[in-house]
Amino acid sequence: TQVYPRVPFTRYAILGDDIVIGDERVAEHYRELISPLNVPFSLEQSLVSSVGALEFAKWFFVRGVTKDFFPISSHMLRFLVSSISLVPVMRAIMSKDLPLSYHLREAGYRVYTRRTAPPRRHWNRHFLVFNSPN
Repeated sequence: TQVYPRVPFTRYAILGDDIVIGDERVAEHYRELISPLNVPFSLEQSLVSSVGALEFAKWFFVRGVTKDFFPISSHMLRFLVSSISLVPVMRAIMSKDLPLSYHLREAGYRVYTRRTAPPRRHWNRHFLVFNSPN
């Protein structure tokens, strides 16, 4: 069965093993279809957004804003931060871009998109440090 019979569905994107589906009903149907196929599916890495937020191919989209995160992993960045010569550079980057600073601290899009909810203590401190003068 199809969610929208006889209507072409175009609100999706696929890149490698990443998929973005722009409709909650279609996404649920997709999960039901792949379940019996034993295709690995990580619900922990999934985002069901009521505000249209998504992360795809290291690009972050929310409420009409697009952000390109660094093309290297946050683990690599954390390793680089331990290099004494890069500490000032990383601090300068993290002090100018709040969404990027969340990402570099491995908060990801879930923390950033839930900014209207009361933040956990750790992220509240991060936000305060980000907005405090040097």
